[in-house]
Amino acid sequence: MTSPVIGITTYAVAADWGSWAADAVLTPTVYVKRILRAGGVPLLLPATVSGSTHVEQLLDRVDGIMLIGGEDVCGLRVDRSETAEAHADHSDERDVFELELVRQAWGRRIPILAICRGAQVLNVALGGTLIPDLVEAGFSTEHRKVRGEFHDHRVSFARESILAGMYGSDADVPSHHHQAVDRLAREFRVTARTTDGVIEGYEAIGEQFALAVQWHPEEAGAEHLFEALIAAHRI
Repeated sequence: MTSPVIGITTYAVAADWGSWAADAVLTPTVYVKRILRAGGVPLLLPATVSGSTHVEQLLDRVDGIMLIGGEDVCGLRVDRSETAEAHADHSDERDVFELELVRQAWGRRIPILAICRGAQVLNVALGGTLIPDLVEAGFSTEHRKVRGEFHDHRVSFARESILAGMYGSDADVPSHHHQAVDRLAREFRVTARTTDGVIEGYEAIGEQFALAVQWHPEEAGAEHLFEALIAAHRI
């Protein structure tokens, strides 16, 4: 059996390797290894690609996509004004590419696994909104205690959900985020929350496979989320 090809999104950032420094597209190796261990073939999707035709051609070559973590989605994508300083922290080219990627992948029923920023991109692409900062909105600090460090927090799962089938009724998961889903797009249902009520996971309604988690499963020991993405291609 041919292994499914999984497209993995990338950062568009400045990189430095030895004597060289230049703009680059890159993905943390941990995501690549998770797909390999789950039985897939990873293919990096460059965040600098633009245009619906190019995105369409990329999707012709993959059996599923994984939207990885990263910087905040720009507030302008959900009609929220931003200061010039805040806007400078976003990657416009990455936002444009990933939003188009999601819309086309969803329309073609390509399986999607969305992680942290990816969960926010998936929701925004299909009409949902985001909480720009959890602490400012009155939620707890448990979601990102120290910038640049993961820590576990408790998540509870809805019955008869994909996530409950993997984790049971609740579990501790590695977290690092300060934004989260606000209004969920109508194509999805909430299947995971933290104790303070933040949406930590959601799934597609119906038979189409789209699974989103706000935490970072690539930093945990279990492989089942990545295996589910691979299995979705084989259904």
